[in-house]
Amino acid sequence: MNTKTKDTHEEASIIRFLTLYNDLDKNDLSFLKLGDPNKKEPDGICSNDVAVELVGAYDNSYQARKIWSAARGKDSRAKPELRLLTFENLTQEIATKLEKLNNGNYDGFTGKIVLLCNLPSPLLTDSDVDTFMSKYI
Repeated sequence: MNTKTKDTHEEASIIRFLTLYNDLDKNDLSFLKLGDPNKKEPDGICSNDVAVELVGAYDNSYQARKIWSAARGKDSRAKPELRLLTFENLTQEIATKLEKLNNGNYDGFTGKIVLLCNLPSPLLTDSDVDTFMSKYI
């Protein structure tokens, strides 16, 4: 993936999350910098000893290719997939991030790490997300 596109996406996602999080819980967190994977840091380092690690889960691999191809200014001619695997993909992505955490991939940061999940599915409802959260959190 184009590093500039990835970095821009990560920074914008984290800043948007912090804006919503601060408004919701009356916090005062701010974005400081992108994390350095060479130093085993999460995706974004924030104030108050908090970091954010991003995870994206898509309805299927076609949706992911389509979104990221467009972000990179490339044309994706892949055949659409109709099967929706959003929550299965999210469960797998969370498991992958937890495995990385347990393997020391984020040992360069000692504060609190927030896992921020992005589900860019037009088919999900708030009820679907609530059901998933109550089942897996």
